Amino acid sequence: LQPEDAQIKYWLGKAYLQSGEGEKTIETLEPISKAGANNYEVWETLAEAYFAQNDTANALAAAERANSVNEFSISPMLLSSKLYLANGEKKKALEFAQKAATQDAANAEVQLLLSKSWLANGDKLQALQALERAVHAKNTSLEVMVDHAKLIKEINGAANARPLFEALVQKYPENAEILNLLAEAQLACGDKPAAELSAQKSLKLIEVQPKMQQFLGKLEFDGGHLDQAIFHYSQAIAQAPADRAVRPPAGPDAPVRPRAR
Repeated sequence: LQPEDAQIKYWLGKAYLQSGEGEKTIETLEPISKAGANNYEVWETLAEAYFAQNDTANALAAAERANSVNEFSISPMLLSSKLYLANGEKKKALEFAQKAATQDAANAEVQLLLSKSWLANGDKLQALQALERAVHAKNTSLEVMVDHAKLIKEINGAANARPLFEALVQKYPENAEILNLLAEAQLACGDKPAAELSAQKSLKLIEVQPKMQQFLGKLEFDGGHLDQAIFHYSQAIAQAPADRAVRPPAGPDAPVRPRAR
């Protein structure tokens, strides 16, 4: 391939990845990676495409290749850390997250991943410190703020995370995912009425949410509202018939209407 042809192919592969077509990205970029072995951008994009296709081995190999070509790019370091974390290789995950932090300590995504890696390695204090840096970093996004609140819940409990979720709901009232997380935190704090209200708001935004239907079904059943419990469990099963996790409990605790005499 001529250099200009390779560049066109690279941008095409990148466009495929951005549109969610990982397979086409791989088909487009694999020939370039063999012809231009030192193009770190190609290797980075390939690594992301393999990752999107759940091909962990090739994703790691491509990320490591990108990092060997350009040791200052944090993208392959972050991807390597994510992959090692997903594989349960906690020390390797932390190693790559720390490398990325050395390159760009003010990056919110870097600090968030560093926090997750520290937590996986059992160091809650370091995890919390990295979380604080993530929240005040230069590129803090909604995703970072949500992950921050979720990690606070995991580390310090639902009572500490609840105000964070409440603040996010105030800022993003049309976000069903945040409402769901708030409902779960409220329930963990023992505030069933607030949890029910948040779950109902979420379902008004997006009705097809089997897990939230199941969540409300259990709340209604625990509150003695059998008809409402059956309704929500029925909705959950209709929306996800193959998912046994959304079904009501079996046995004597199952929400079943009493037979008419």
